[in-house]
Amino acid sequence: MEQQNTKKYNTLRVVTFIQSALILVAVLFILFSGILNNKSEYLLGKSQSDNGEYVIEIYEVGSPNLFRSNTVKAYYRDANHRHGTAVFTVEVNNGQDSLTKNNFSLEWDGDTAILYLEGSEHTRTRHEINFETAKQEQ
Repeated sequence: MEQQNTKKYNTLRVVTFIQSALILVAVLFILFSGILNNKSEYLLGKSQSDNGEYVIEIYEVGSPNLFRSNTVKAYYRDANHRHGTAVFTVEVNNGQDSLTKNNFSLEWDGDTAILYLEGSEHTRTRHEINFETAKQEQ
C-alpha cells in the first residue's frame, strides 16, 4: 500500500513540475514578445509630388519577427507644412526579412500618391493616399 502511494506521489510531482514549467514558458514568452516588439521607425524612402507641393515619407516600423508582419507607415504633408501630417499604416508580409526599397514603389497622380507594396509572402497591393484627406493644423 505504501509503495502504491509513493508511486502516486511521484507521479503527482512530475505532473506538477511539467505544469509549472509550461506556465513559466508561457509567461516568459509573453514577456519577451512585448520586449521584442520594437516600435522604432526606419526610413525606406521619401518622395515629392511632380509639382513639389506634397511630400511623402515611407517608414518600416520595428522589425518583423516570427509572430508579426512588417508594418509600413507613410507620413504625408504638403511641402510648406500647411496641413497636419497624416499617417497611413499597412501590414506587409516579407517573411522575417526587413523591408527594402525593392518592396515598394511610389507614383503620383496630382495630389494623390499611389503606393505599391509587396513582400516575399505578400502579393503586390495598391494603396491610394489622397492629400485632401490630410487634416489642417489647428
